[in-house]
Amino acid sequence: MASSSAAVQQEIVRVLSQAPDQTMPKRDLERKLHAVRFGTSVWWKAYSGLIADGWMSQTGEGTKQNPFTVTLLRQPGSVDGNGS
Repeated sequence: MASSSAAVQQEIVRVLSQAPDQTMPKRDLERKLHAVRFGTSVWWKAYSGLIADGWMSQTGEGTKQNPFTVTLLRQPGSVDGNGS
């Protein structure tokens, strides 16, 4: 059975893989997945783990003029990050 953070990571990857250009504002991702339901520590562990492991990137400053944007860098099922 997958840990709760692993399950959240799978959902994040699934949602981003379906987004145009595999990119979306962080706030939209949080709303789409109802991030508050997971709790802040589980959500943060899953989210930051994907960034640390190179699955996604976060750009922007987190301001209204330059919001955080997340981009999926690997395809689900890939081992080497190149979709193969």
